[in-house]
Amino acid sequence: MSQHLDECLDSVTEAWGVKVERVEIKDVRLPIQLQRAMAAEAEAAREATAKVIAAEGEMRASSALKFAALEISQHPIAVQLRYLQTLNTISLGKKSTIVFPIPIEMLKFFIGTGENIPEHLLQGLSPTMQASQPRDDDLSSISNEHV
Repeated sequence: MSQHLDECLDSVTEAWGVKVERVEIKDVRLPIQLQRAMAAEAEAAREATAKVIAAEGEMRASSALKFAALEISQHPIAVQLRYLQTLNTISLGKKSTIVFPIPIEMLKFFIGTGENIPEHLLQGLSPTMQASQPRDDDLSSISNEHV
């Protein structure tokens, strides 16, 4: 910009025998609309960069989670330890409601097998509680209703 200004001045001042040695721009006052447009463009560029950085971070995090899941899935005891660690973390909150998920294997034992609950599992329960346990005919009616 300074060079262009220097060339313009030289073409005008040369006829008068004046040589401009140096041109310096100290202050530029842009119209407010142009200032706003430039600021908006800079903001958009910053937001785009932030989104790219966030996406790269999510990609690294998902890769790490995938690797961890594969490692944990190869060792059943690790799954149990992770489960207990998660319960511990949840319980640290002041007002926490903890829902204990029941493994599907336990549900299969109670529903859909068509077998009575073994007597040794009913030992120690009161007669009222024993009577409330589902039996073969109860389970078959539940299975038939939901099929």
